[in-house]
Amino acid sequence: MQYQIEDILEADFGCEEREEGAPLLCCLVLSADGKRIYRNIPDELARKCALAKGIVLTEEELRGLEAGTALGMD
Repeated sequence: MQYQIEDILEADFGCEEREEGAPLLCCLVLSADGKRIYRNIPDELARKCALAKGIVLTEEELRGLEAGTALGMD
């Protein structure tokens, strides 16, 4: 399956604030098979991988991002 990045937003922690020392997260808004999917990943990793709207990720790449690595993005 492939996932297209529709947007990249600041992660929402709800009424709770980010814990001290916790990494800054961003929320990837993805589309796949007509569904919208949201995944929080480290902001630093998103920047390192130069993620942007319109980029298509493979399932392997998305799993790597969720794990906090750039698996398959090199």
